[in-house]
Amino acid sequence: MIRVCCKAHPYVLRDTTFQINGKCRCDSLNLIGKEVIHKSLGSGQIISQTGKIITVQFGEKQMKFAFPSIFNSIMTIQDNSLQTKIQELCENENYMINRQQEERMTEFESRFAPLPESKASKAKRTKKYKDNNNVALKCNYCDGGRSDQTFGYKGVCSDDVLHQNVSVIKRPWCSAEDCECKRYTKGAISRTELERINSSGKFICYESRLLQDWVASAGRVQREKRVDKPKKTASKRVNRMCILTTKQPSELEQERKVFAAFLISEVESTDEKEEGNMHAHPDYRIELTAEEAEHVHFWEFHKNKTKMEMPFWGSGLIRYLTDAQSINMLKAMMEAAIEPEKKARILEMLEYYCRVTAAAAAK
Repeated sequence: MIRVCCKAHPYVLRDTTFQINGKCRCDSLNLIGKEVIHKSLGSGQIISQTGKIITVQFGEKQMKFAFPSIFNSIMTIQDNSLQTKIQELCENENYMINRQQEERMTEFESRFAPLPESKASKAKRTKKYKDNNNVALKCNYCDGGRSDQTFGYKGVCSDDVLHQNVSVIKRPWCSAEDCECKRYTKGAISRTELERINSSGKFICYESRLLQDWVASAGRVQREKRVDKPKKTASKRVNRMCILTTKQPSELEQERKVFAAFLISEVESTDEKEEGNMHAHPDYRIELTAEEAEHVHFWEFHKNKTKMEMPFWGSGLIRYLTDAQSINMLKAMMEAAIEPEKKARILEMLEYYCRVTAAAAAK
């Protein structure tokens, strides 16, 4: 059974290098009142320290961070001796977390390794478990709320991206007359009003609140006789994976990135007016930073049925993925994640996903 260093570090093995006189070394550091510098928030002061959480005052804003992992690359302390000790804590924590993850991943691989297909009768083969219930969504690029810690999709696009989507690329909804962004570009409303409408929860677009509400949609048909009809999403996708992908307007299709993923907890029923929105599981949802997403390219894991060498998506918003493709994308996200705690969360998501898919395949 794995023993832990302390309640504040549940993923860290009890180890003498991480402890002083049997106590966690993080408890021996008094950080209150110390000055810090955050990459994006600037200078601040630590005002409280409780377990693995520190609170920092940045001007009029207070922010909470995980300790010591926030000091891995995002924040530094303005005390050289403390910085050295904290860096040592980070290195020890990272080592222990990685060691435990390797052990869990080894167990994970052995438990969920693909089995050779048995030579079943023709009748049995027709009832074979269908392995393409996972989905990948093509999302218009949205840099709303983008920061060092957030890829975007938490607000209205910047003026530059908004101009590309509305006036240059002329995406179907962005350039529609009913779209608030289109009204803004025509001068009908101000930027302040556009931001207010979005923050109030009124619909601007799917992307502007995607990683706030964690609700994804298959969109609406925009061609032929079924124009503007909602696309249906089957309820059987509950407990399956939803992978969110995008690329910037200036990027090629082959540069499409995975920036978030979640397990589907609910699929709304559809009718002629409403889409079958997919809701994210509250515990199993992961978003990458822009830096992390650079290492997870969608087309490295998914190929077209024809012209497999060509990364081409087309006009549809959905691609269907096998369990193996979804698992490999999650593994790549875990490798790309910088913070140890995010790596641990992705591994937990992987383990849960494999448990539920194994159960579904056994039915």
